[in-house]
Amino acid sequence: MTMNFKQFFYKDYYERTYPVRVNNNNEQRSIKLEKPDNEQAFKEIKIWNKPVFDKANETLKNAPVSPADLNLLALDGNQYSRFSLKTVYPGLLIGSGYTHETNNEAEFKLGFYFDHSTGLPCIPGSSVKGMLRSAFPQFKTEKANPYSDFKAASEIQESKLNYIVSLFNLEGDADKKRTVHLLELAIFEGIDRPECLRKRDEGKWDEIEYQSIYKRIIFHHAHISRAAGNKIFEIDTITPHRENPLKNPTPLNFLKIKPGVEFTFNFEMPQGFADSNISVVQIKEAFKTILKDLGIGAKTNVGYGQFKQE
Repeated sequence: MTMNFKQFFYKDYYERTYPVRVNNNNEQRSIKLEKPDNEQAFKEIKIWNKPVFDKANETLKNAPVSPADLNLLALDGNQYSRFSLKTVYPGLLIGSGYTHETNNEAEFKLGFYFDHSTGLPCIPGSSVKGMLRSAFPQFKTEKANPYSDFKAASEIQESKLNYIVSLFNLEGDADKKRTVHLLELAIFEGIDRPECLRKRDEGKWDEIEYQSIYKRIIFHHAHISRAAGNKIFEIDTITPHRENPLKNPTPLNFLKIKPGVEFTFNFEMPQGFADSNISVVQIKEAFKTILKDLGIGAKTNVGYGQFKQE
């Protein structure tokens, strides 16, 4: 593999020596991480570091990847357990909450998530699962058992209910709320719906049954399956106005997955999944639609993390 992106981003980025051009001279520079209390001294360190960070940023942005590199994260599976989507402009942010900052100019200000074994960017399975479940209403019930009466639903929950009903073609269901609620619990918590209903009918409210691990849906990480050209990264900036909203913006660099990069989302969907007469193929198609409609990752409210299907 050409570069271990995780090692570079979180270690080599700050430790490597880079060739830079300053005042028409070629130099070899490394980043100075000192933080002197003297404001002028710290300002001079920032000036020294800026061309070094610019070179480090460009090194990561221009690092090539090959199909062989991307196959390191590929998972075995069949057509019912995966699908691929491409990022669209402006791209994708994953792991932005991780720390990656020394208060220097030009450095990447947001963190990034990488697979630990390969160093490649990926979307954790837990993030995929959490994002998909956020589209469901997540109703609460009056008693400990999930099959008791519902508490009052909010407008947001009702809106999500209608969205899920449309995804699974449940408009003709006489008890849409309960059907969606039980489907959600079966998909994301592994509850064995038929067994729980049987115990409820027997008056055993506190005995909740769960499906065997071999019958539950498992959410794996989503990996990059195709680069855009032979690149996967771009540099973007946030430009907050710290003192005056109309002048003196301060550009802050961050790393992102560029548009046109293909991600493959991976699931294990056993054919014996115990749901309410809804097939795993329907569930997979619903997952795909949710990801295209809502996106994933950070800053989805301003367009990041959106996907399309070729």
